[in-house]
Amino acid sequence: MSHQRRDDEHGEPSREVAPAVPKEWSGEEGTYHIMARGMDIIWSNDERFWKWQTLPPEDELRQQLSIDAEKSSLLTDYLDVSRSCEIAELNQVSWLEATKTLDLDEEKYKRVFDGFKTCEILYNIKFKVDAFGWHGVPVTFQVNSPKPGDDYTRDERLESYRKRSSGWHQIDGGGFTVPEGEKKGKVKFGMYEIKSQRWKGGILLAGVTLKLRKG
Repeated sequence: MSHQRRDDEHGEPSREVAPAVPKEWSGEEGTYHIMARGMDIIWSNDERFWKWQTLPPEDELRQQLSIDAEKSSLLTDYLDVSRSCEIAELNQVSWLEATKTLDLDEEKYKRVFDGFKTCEILYNIKFKVDAFGWHGVPVTFQVNSPKPGDDYTRDERLESYRKRSSGWHQIDGGGFTVPEGEKKGKVKFGMYEIKSQRWKGGILLAGVTLKLRKG
């Protein structure tokens, strides 16, 4: 679906303007998806390091995202949700950094977190057969919470996921406690590998899924 922008002087259509592609949306109750395009990924606009692709229709994750997207009010005007199912493919980097900051003062996030007490962060990652540089190199998952003392940091070697299966993995990225009462402050979370300086590549990052719980 596209929209026409009207010429201010004559009131006539001037050119076709594609609608913005949603980068995040609510799925089933207690689920919120943030696609890779909605994250801050260092060097993601340089094709030497990252490239962008759309999940094929038969992909299992694509099918689940599409089901959730069709339920979302953000996507009801879109006939084809595939444009929202874009992922980042890592060619090679020596500095891995993919983060997201949620401003809880924003109305959309007030609605997302309303009625929930905790949030679990899961990174949707898949390893290609030629992935390299992950053995023995810990990746740091970090969460900076607005609640004092609620920050989270964990190091994990991802090679075990690669050996486990060739499909999509939801890797635990930590979590945080949702502020009670009026939602204020910012939450920043991310995955990093910036210490080793080792070149690594061959993963697909679809983004993160937030799992919200009331208890």
